[in-house]
Amino acid sequence: EIEPIPFLTAINELRVIEVSASRVLFRFDNSGDDAVREVRLDQKQHLAGIKPSLFGHSIGHWEGETLVIDTLGYTPHASGVFTGIPSGTRKHTVERLPLTPDRLGLRYELTMEDPDFLAEPATLSMLWDHRPDLGFAKVPCDKEVSDRYLAD
Repeated sequence: EIEPIPFLTAINELRVIEVSASRVLFRFDNSGDDAVREVRLDQKQHLAGIKPSLFGHSIGHWEGETLVIDTLGYTPHASGVFTGIPSGTRKHTVERLPLTPDRLGLRYELTMEDPDFLAEPATLSMLWDHRPDLGFAKVPCDKEVSDRYLAD
């Protein structure tokens, strides 16, 4: 199963980022699943009547060389805040992705609000390395193996 943001962005797995004038696509190597997240660069505000989804509705803009992503419209999820911590329909995230000084990585910075499950905003910061030598594994999820990690 594909996990929501920020769980998906925080786990250590390969991701490919494709940037164009109108959008940024994040492709995640999620155990063989085709996990693709779209960030619209050609929209200045969220549209009315957004249909909730696992990755929500993301709009982005550039602040210099830093990509800033604002997302809302998430569906509730059992691991929507992080593993074992659910999220509600009012979850809102702002992500910042500045280049590292050597320009070989991205600093991933997230601030998340969810008044249904968080008493105050939560933050996360991590480094994404540039690894053009790696490719997606395309290995399907083994339910029997993954179930061992979900047992109490």
